[in-house]
Amino acid sequence: SDDRNLIRYHAGRFEPMMESAGLRPHSVTSVADDRHGSVWADSDGKIYRWMPQLGRFEKEAFNRDDTHFIPMWWENSGFWAIQDGHLLCFTRGKLRSYPLPKGVTPASILSTVVGRDGIVWIGMADGRAGRLINGTLAMNAQTVTTTFQSSTRNNWKVQIAQDFTRTLVFPSGGVDKDISYSVIVSDKENNMWVGSEGEGLFRIQRQSINTLSSAQGLAGDIVYPVMRSSSGDMWIGSWPAGLSRVHDGHITAFTKADGVPGLVTALGEDRSGKIWVGTLNGLRVYSGGRRLTVPPGSPKEKLPDIQVIHQMRDG
Repeated sequence: SDDRNLIRYHAGRFEPMMESAGLRPHSVTSVADDRHGSVWADSDGKIYRWMPQLGRFEKEAFNRDDTHFIPMWWENSGFWAIQDGHLLCFTRGKLRSYPLPKGVTPASILSTVVGRDGIVWIGMADGRAGRLINGTLAMNAQTVTTTFQSSTRNNWKVQIAQDFTRTLVFPSGGVDKDISYSVIVSDKENNMWVGSEGEGLFRIQRQSINTLSSAQGLAGDIVYPVMRSSSGDMWIGSWPAGLSRVHDGHITAFTKADGVPGLVTALGEDRSGKIWVGTLNGLRVYSGGRRLTVPPGSPKEKLPDIQVIHQMRDG
């Protein structure tokens, strides 16, 4: 959450993860997971793993007192640190170490990201950015074009600018179409749903592109979280306000009148199929119909801004 706490909802109760759960209050800067559902938290610059059998977070053995991990630039993708002249990158549940390239000092590194292709990108304090290739930092004087990582979209590209903003480039009607995006989610028909910065939501099918915006009924045009539910519906949180659901091509917009308390910042689905909606003004749950409700066990005081929602393997 925005106050740097991690909150667990279990057995109908909200439980802040504090000292008894292995984390210091107001210390969590980010969380990350892997494809198996394991969860890690960055607390006070150290990486902790959730241990379901213990009911608490335990510090990973590779942490050291002289090492401080920082969240990667792309949200919830992992953590990085500098240790003994090496760049450490923790992504998808694995820690990798890379010798710092010649001429690169710890103080000169501003940010780091790791792409789906495993390429490490380093942002420099002087505004430049580069890719780590065979131990050498290849600096980029301009936007770099890479291959989009998908087995069914071989001719798609991603352009990455020096500030790590990303643009999807793909063929459409014989010409290249580009979308500056914040999130990409695929559905069960292998359509790609692309959340953009100010242009709404794009559904890219094999033979067509559909743009969904406020003109078509979307709650807003600045798309932040996008999630595919187990039923196949697409859920979209947008700014300046609102939540939208796309079901069989039909858009339903949920607003304050339907129980959405603020700007939508996070989406999640539990194993019963309920949709959890995090906002800048609390947490709500959608179980069907037109209304979002306050989840049972919610504290009387307002929850802080919700940044991430994730269901652990133990529920």
